This record gives sequence, structure tokens and C-alpha cells, in this order.
Amino acid sequence: MKNNTLIELFNRPKHSAGYTLTELIIGAGISVVVIGAAGMGLMNLMRGNNTSTNQADRRAEVNRALEFISDEVRRAETIELNPGSVSNLPSGFGTNGEEAVLALDVPNLGQKNPDDKVIYYVKPKPNNDNTWLGPNIIYRYGPPLDTSGGSYTNGNWVDQALIDRVNNQTITPSCSGGTAIPAKGFAACVDSGEKIAKIYVNGKFSGSSSDEYKADMQVYARAEAEHLDGEESKIDFEITKSSNNSTVKIIASQMGCSSDIAEYNSGGGKCTITTDFKQTDGTLIATVNSGSSPVNIGTNSPFKVTVAPSTTGLGSPFSSYFDVSGNPQTGGEQNNNKAIEIEIDLSKDYLNENPVTVLDTSNFSADQVKLLGDKSQFSDIESWNLNGLTDPTKQFKKLKDILKTEGFLDKDDELKLKSNQYLLVFEIGQKDPTHPGFDLQDQIILVTVQDN
Repeated sequence: MKNNTLIELFNRPKHSAGYTLTELIIGAGISVVVIGAAGMGLMNLMRGNNTSTNQADRRAEVNRALEFISDEVRRAETIELNPGSVSNLPSGFGTNGEEAVLALDVPNLGQKNPDDKVIYYVKPKPNNDNTWLGPNIIYRYGPPLDTSGGSYTNGNWVDQALIDRVNNQTITPSCSGGTAIPAKGFAACVDSGEKIAKIYVNGKFSGSSSDEYKADMQVYARAEAEHLDGEESKIDFEITKSSNNSTVKIIASQMGCSSDIAEYNSGGGKCTITTDFKQTDGTLIATVNSGSSPVNIGTNSPFKVTVAPSTTGLGSPFSSYFDVSGNPQTGGEQNNNKAIEIEIDLSKDYLNENPVTVLDTSNFSADQVKLLGDKSQFSDIESWNLNGLTDPTKQFKKLKDILKTEGFLDKDDELKLKSNQYLLVFEIGQKDPTHPGFDLQDQIILVTVQDN
């Protein structure tokens, strides 16, 4: 009886009860949580990937802009220590919060005024202009570049935006031995020799990211970079052609003219030297005695320069001269002719040709006139002084000291001139380079060539 009952129990038909509503709700909830978590994870992954991409793009953009700036700095001869005071700032500069950070003295810009500088500055985003994100933008103001070769063109100067999303906080760099040029989100340290700049940029990344970035780089102007490479400087010193105006300025006169030793000991005895500039046919262009203002001699090239000391105390030949010990000398040490005349041809290449010709070779030698351009080598010879004359206010200054006082030497005591300038230095009294009186500082003339 019991066995039949068990068989019946096992043989009964089985019915599936299915999922209850409660089970379905719980399962759906779990699915929503799992899918939601997976979706959020995917979204975060995509968002992180977008942020990384934006940051990478931003870094590449800033790096390209900094490389562009560094390339132009390398073309420059000098970097201005006070960029906000240069003469060719864009019209209205400063009225909308502009701040100049770099002003570069770049040769061969193709513009009319060779003193113009390429300027990099920061400026707030224009109001109601959704083109830019701001809050500040770094601009370049300069001549347009030939896109095919990267050379400067003669087109009108333009403002070009380089870097957007520059921060609004002022960067004030700590400069050791240099000049700090602070500005909002853009700054520089420039060394005292105007050859090295460390550039700083602070800004935000693209998109909605609030993360900030900081970028900096150190770059050398052309002459300094070549010097660091250990190569001989080969600066293109281009004396411009005869269609341009020239100005001349007397820098110093350090020739002795008195035969009275007591006059030297009292601090006198120096010549008054007259310098005439003439056309090649002898027509007088200008006479320059001294003065701080340059004198325009027009478009004459070639032209003649005659340097003549006053006749006070001097005969023909010079009546007397003192040697290094203060003893009077007569005879062959002095030139028979007091005036030295040369011809300057501005159309000649300073590096490869000789623009200076001594016209009176019977009384003067080519050694008595030197033409100096940027980075030219010059002899650091002592100036002639009477024995025992130790008062520096009464001594004749040597050429190197004069050039340093006048600001023509850099921190390494190398000659520093603009590409359109050169110096003429004269030794008027002596033909013999071994004589202690041959010191090449009797007369120093600065010639600057300007476009019409």
C-alpha cells in the first residue's frame, strides 16, 4: 500500500510556478544598476580620453607657438629690456590692457624703418567676441612671413594671435642677473646682455577642463647662440645701398694737440677736431664738430670724410709730440699732414669688400682707419698718456673704454652694433702701429644708414 502511494506521488504531473512579480522587479533593478554602472564607466572613460586628447592637443599647440617665438628670437640681434617703450608699438597700444613682453631687434625685416622691433604681447579677449575663449591672448606684431620660405616680406605689419586661453594672473619671474618682464599669463626674463630670454606662458586647457598648464623655455638671440656653439661669429653686417639716407655722429675725440706738458697735466691739451663730409666731387655736405645729435648727410655714396685736428700747438709737420715718458719728440713720428681723408662706399659688402679707401696714401696708411661692425674684433690697446698722469679725468681714454662708456660693448666686452650701423675709428697722429701713440681713438664716428 505504501509502495503504490510513493509511485503515485512520483508520477503526478509537475507544473512550473514561473517568476513572481517580486523576483522580476529585483532582477530588473539589478540589471539597471549593472548597465548603469557600465555606462557610467564607459562615459568616464570616454570623457577621460577626450580630456587627455584635448590636453595633448593643447600642449602641442602651445609648443608650436613657443617654437615659432624661439625661431624669431634666434633671428634677433638683441632682445629689448624694456619692450613697452619701443617706438613702433601698435596703434592704441595699452588702451585695452595690452602688455608687451618681447621686443626683438631682427635684421632685414623688409620694413621702412630699420629700428622697428617685432613685438610679442598679451591682450585680454575682446568683449562680445566668441571667436576666442580668453581670458587673454598672446599676439605677434610684425611683418608678414613668406609661407613658402619663412622669410620676411615687405607687406604691412600685422597683428597675429598665437595662443588663446592664457591665464589672467600676472607672472612675475625671478630673474638672476637679468630683467623681469611681468604680464598676465605671459612673461620673460632677459639677461643684461640682451641676448638670452626665458619665456613663461600660463594658461588653461581647451574644452571645459579647468586644469591649468605652465610652459617655459629658454632661447638665445642669434649672436649669443653662435658664440655658445664655439664658432666664429658670422653676423651678416649689411651696409645698405646708396639709395638710403645716412646719418653721422661724433662719438669721441681723444687726440693731443698741445706742446705744453703742463697743459696736459692740468687736464687740457686735447684737440678740437673738425670732420667734413663731402661728395666725391668735393662739394661739402656737412661739417660736424661735436654734439649728441646725429647729422643727416643724405643719400650720397660714396662720400668723402676729412678729419682734421685744430692747428693750436701744431705746425706742418707737427712741431712737437710727447713719447710715453713725456719727453718731447720731433721728426718722423708725426704725420706731415694734419688731416686724413678717406672715401666710404656704402654699396660695398662690409664682410667681403673694403668700403674704406685712404685717399692720401703718401702721408697716411690703411692701418690708420678701421671700420668696425657688429662683433668686429678690435685691438684692446692702451691709449697714450704722459708718464705719471694717473688722474683718469685727465688721461686719454683707450678705444675699449670709450666703446664701453658709449654702450657699444655687450656683457662679454664684444662689440655690439645694429645691422645698419658701423664705427669709423681713426689714428691721425701716428703711422707706425708700434708707437705708443698709435691708439686708434683720435676720432670715432658712428654712421647709421636709414631707409628713405
